[in-house]
Amino acid sequence: MSSIKLTKEELDKLTFGIESLDQTQRELVRHELKQMRDRTGGILYRESVHKELARMKNEGEISDVDARNIEEALFG
Repeated sequence: MSSIKLTKEELDKLTFGIESLDQTQRELVRHELKQMRDRTGGILYRESVHKELARMKNEGEISDVDARNIEEALFG
């Protein structure tokens, strides 16, 4: 299982670089990812992130392109 350990500051910097997100989406994504990392001791697991991004896509909060860009920025 792929995972990444990030500080909140690193997460902010990483999401700032995702150009497909507008400011509202960026804040929403940061909020969700920070909640996820707080529950797991600073680690984000790819499978969990993927599921959360899918939920956000289904609810119309982000687009498919945004979800791919976020996953790519986090996990390469």
